[in-house]
Amino acid sequence: MNRRNMLPLLSALWLLVALLSGLLISGALGPASAALRWAALALTLGLGAFVFTGWAMVVRDQWRPQPPAPQGQAAGQSLEELQTMDPNEFEVWVKQLFRSRGYFVENTPDSHDHGIDLWVVSPRGERAIVQCKRYRSAVGESIVRDLYGVMQHEAAPRGFLVTTGSISAAAGRWAQGKPIEMIDGARLARLASGLADPGEPLVSNEVHLNG
Repeated sequence: MNRRNMLPLLSALWLLVALLSGLLISGALGPASAALRWAALALTLGLGAFVFTGWAMVVRDQWRPQPPAPQGQAAGQSLEELQTMDPNEFEVWVKQLFRSRGYFVENTPDSHDHGIDLWVVSPRGERAIVQCKRYRSAVGESIVRDLYGVMQHEAAPRGFLVTTGSISAAAGRWAQGKPIEMIDGARLARLASGLADPGEPLVSNEVHLNG
């Protein structure tokens, strides 16, 4: 489970711990040693600080200034420019692409992300994971298999594969019938250049398969 998704559960746990600690310290649960009361107080404060820090990070990420959404001629991004971005820059670009289409987006930590670059929630409330592949070549079947495995591990109902490369024919065939949406380089070029209408779906039915 994503650590941010655990915050509501941890918050509820902290409230329960705070309540029990309050009853223990006040003597409502019967006599307790000073050491036990201090331990209960320390646990309450420590867990509370952890939960507060987690929520503060969520709020910070949501209010942090973001670069302009990658759409329209003002973005000035060609497919070659996207391919020369470093992985972090490309991930930020993809994040803004989804936000520009009404998705709620959050980054995953750089470590322990289990192959997930982004979690997104569609305007209809459907959660999905996103993998960003800054490739010049074709994405193979193994990449799509790995994405599907991550989806199952994280219980994600849908997944997006976003690449600056193409999609191999084997990968396209393997993804058929599965809740995986693929955005290839040709589609990204259209989105980045501003040729796509803002109301046009993010994912095109036309994926260019290679080989």
